[in-house]
Amino acid sequence: MDVGRYLQRIGFTGDVRGDEETLHALVQAHLHTVPFENLDIHLGVPITLDEHAMYRKIVESRRGGFCFEVNGLFGLLLRHLGFEVDYLAGQASLHGGFYPPFSHLALRVTVAGRPYLVDVGYGECIRAPMPLVAGAEQQAFGSTFTLREHGRGLRMVSCDEQGHTRGYLLDLEPRQLAQFNQMCQFLQTSIESMFTRRRLCTLPTPAGRLTVVEMRLLRSEHGTRSQREIPDEAAYLATLRSCFGIELPYMPRNKSDNLTGRLGKQAMLWQTRARRAWRRLTEPPLQVMT
Repeated sequence: MDVGRYLQRIGFTGDVRGDEETLHALVQAHLHTVPFENLDIHLGVPITLDEHAMYRKIVESRRGGFCFEVNGLFGLLLRHLGFEVDYLAGQASLHGGFYPPFSHLALRVTVAGRPYLVDVGYGECIRAPMPLVAGAEQQAFGSTFTLREHGRGLRMVSCDEQGHTRGYLLDLEPRQLAQFNQMCQFLQTSIESMFTRRRLCTLPTPAGRLTVVEMRLLRSEHGTRSQREIPDEAAYLATLRSCFGIELPYMPRNKSDNLTGRLGKQAMLWQTRARRAWRRLTEPPLQVMT
């Protein structure tokens, strides 16, 4: 990893010290430059958790990624800079319950003996390091993020101005990046995955957030929200370029529509078998949110 080039990619120009102030600045720089996006899934490009592949995509190609890529590579950068970093396995929310274990990757960064939750790869989530203890709370642009006790781990709960809640469960046992490989494969191929159902690219801004979901551009600034339709492929590619700095040769297709449309019953049969096999392998089963 070329640390200098990575820091240049995220626009970090300060002194690198192993303290809370530097960690905060690095998180802010990363959040505002590296989008959370799933475009490779819809381009048919396999996603791997190989360090060199993630570096080429995020740093050299100036792309983003989903949690395994963005938090995975950021954790490696922090280690290169001298921070104490652990990978933590989470369970992302799913229609009143949760995906299986390892469906989210977050970071525990310990500074001067104090553990912090760092998460630059969960779409609308915390925007600064957060003390990794039950009761910790953070507010950002109308949303409140709270850590609560949940069994032997914690539960991240976010609540927006409309009262909508989401979040994830978090296991506090340190993990290796390779342990997320199976779930990374599942989430980029299964029709049960949130990532195969729609194209998404989103990035926090100092004033709010920019999001492209399918053919819509959503913009929030200082509490004001707006939305506009993206008329065609050329405009879609231009929006990715102007809003996120992403250069693509063509517009990705919706993968779930493509699968079911081209392969029909055979694709559905394959996906059903894959779901059953995965559920036999994953423990515990999906948990119901209470």
